[in-house]
Amino acid sequence: MAKTGKSIRSAVVMSAAAAGVVAAPQVTEASFGEEDLSFGMQGEHVKTLQNLLQKEGFFGGFDTPGVFGEVTRSAVQQFQANHMLLPDGIAGAKTFSILNALPEESLATEEAEDTYASESVSVSITPISDESQVLRKGARSSDVESLQQYLQKAGFYEHPEVTGIYGNMTKEAVRQFQQARELKTDGLAGPETLGQMNQEIGSNVDQATSMSRSALEGTILRQGDRGSKVESLQEELKELGHYTSTVDGIYGPLTASAVRDLQRETNITVDGIFGPQTFSKLGNTSGGNSNSSSSNDSSASSSSGNSSLSGVVLRQGARGDNVRTLQDELKDLGYYTGSIDGIYGPMTASAVRGLQRATGISVDGIFGPQTYGELSGAPSSSGGSSSNNSSSDSSASSGSSSGDVLKVGSRGADVRELQEMLRATGHYSSGVDGIFGPLTKSAVSKFQNQWDMTSDGIATQRTVEKLEEVSAVHMSESTSSSGSSSGSFNATNLIADASEHLGVPYVWGGTTPSGFDCSGFIQYVFNQNGVDLPRTAAQQWNAGTTVSSPRVGDVVFFETYRSGPSHNGIYIGNNQFIHAGSSTGVTVANMNSSYWSSRYLGAKRLH
Repeated sequence: MAKTGKSIRSAVVMSAAAAGVVAAPQVTEASFGEEDLSFGMQGEHVKTLQNLLQKEGFFGGFDTPGVFGEVTRSAVQQFQANHMLLPDGIAGAKTFSILNALPEESLATEEAEDTYASESVSVSITPISDESQVLRKGARSSDVESLQQYLQKAGFYEHPEVTGIYGNMTKEAVRQFQQARELKTDGLAGPETLGQMNQEIGSNVDQATSMSRSALEGTILRQGDRGSKVESLQEELKELGHYTSTVDGIYGPLTASAVRDLQRETNITVDGIFGPQTFSKLGNTSGGNSNSSSSNDSSASSSSGNSSLSGVVLRQGARGDNVRTLQDELKDLGYYTGSIDGIYGPMTASAVRGLQRATGISVDGIFGPQTYGELSGAPSSSGGSSSNNSSSDSSASSGSSSGDVLKVGSRGADVRELQEMLRATGHYSSGVDGIFGPLTKSAVSKFQNQWDMTSDGIATQRTVEKLEEVSAVHMSESTSSSGSSSGSFNATNLIADASEHLGVPYVWGGTTPSGFDCSGFIQYVFNQNGVDLPRTAAQQWNAGTTVSSPRVGDVVFFETYRSGPSHNGIYIGNNQFIHAGSSTGVTVANMNSSYWSSRYLGAKRLH
């Protein structure tokens, strides 16, 4: 199917300014079709829409190009009526789906698509990191990118760009995927949908891993080499956790360093050259922590079918008889549906998480003593009902951590301090209990992703140092923002509560999380933080104290569809604000954009 319209490369960058209390995505430009277009908006997307409508004979071009005025709205309404859609004049998902299905006369566009289609086959799809979350319209993350990549590969997502933004076209693609898989069809990517998707991604990855590894047998590779075999090696090293850069088929210093790490871990000659000896170690490493597995491989004399797994730690990247035994056990229990290939890939990890979730233990996808206890029916070695977070397979038991690393299973004062800092930066909203569980890991991972670190959810010394630096500024700003008010108002908590509603749809007159208008959203969030506000934007403007420049937690006002204050949002720092937009729902916007900067009235302090 040929695509129409100008594809605009999108980028989602996390605000690096210390003033941003919440990890707020700063959208430079979404791809055409991902966001609704309506009256009053302007920019390249509006111009693209106008051009498409003009080609179809619905737009006479009397509005200023790139400005969504009355003529453009009328043209959209005519187009919608002609295609049996509700003629509301808003270019949304259904309108874009028809526009994108129109034939394209440009041969260059078709050739570009052919090139894209041929290249997309080789895209490596990273499994979705957190199956327990719910992705919906307005979400922006690396997990949305993975979701779009897989939906694109499976033929459901027809947009040529993977944007990382959960917009209209992503929602429609999810609905089609859910319908095809006989899941609840609501366009929300929740645990059931994400679990199914990860299972399918894992099946493809496990098969591809086995094939790519066999291509390396008998090969010698060193710095300067290029090609598909180097790509296969990089994929293998990446799965084992030694290589974290781009899979580009170039054997450079980073690839050589990863090979040396593997050689060092497996106690062979460390020279950075990949040869037969190093190849043999690709299949014998479990990604770091199962030196005892070889001695357990030969313990078949036990009368119990899974006794060879006692004391073994297995994780993604592991291979061998122990993995086959685990897959057999998981298959018998109904958690694993893939092939028994001895490769611990995403599909096996997903099955382990299913067992862990069902038995109420820490869910990390790593098979260790606690998971073994549940698999075999023996009592868990951790004992006690309070150990779900602390006795994870992937870490030492009690104590804060070994060295300067905090990870799942760590606990104590250091973890409590970590959680406090993550709360200050807006990444963590759960209880500060000093237990490093899945929620803390997810918060650390999000923080690392924002600051371009390895997003593995492990709080290394580098991560903690950066977190201390950023949270200190956030804490001081939120304190100064709330210093003039009485009571216990805290701007950090206000922003954290507001961010919980990202993606909630816009409803005219809405005042609840099922749907907000702009002032209803302001009133609701402030009320959660002990501040009673009047209902409308104009009333809220009159109730506040004017400030020359906004600080975090202040309310910024705009003049939109009528004169005077008719729209508002909560300032979160770095010239960004969170608000309930009529075409976006609750989202984050940039005050420097041409639309908002030209309509800005001022800021008020309402606490």
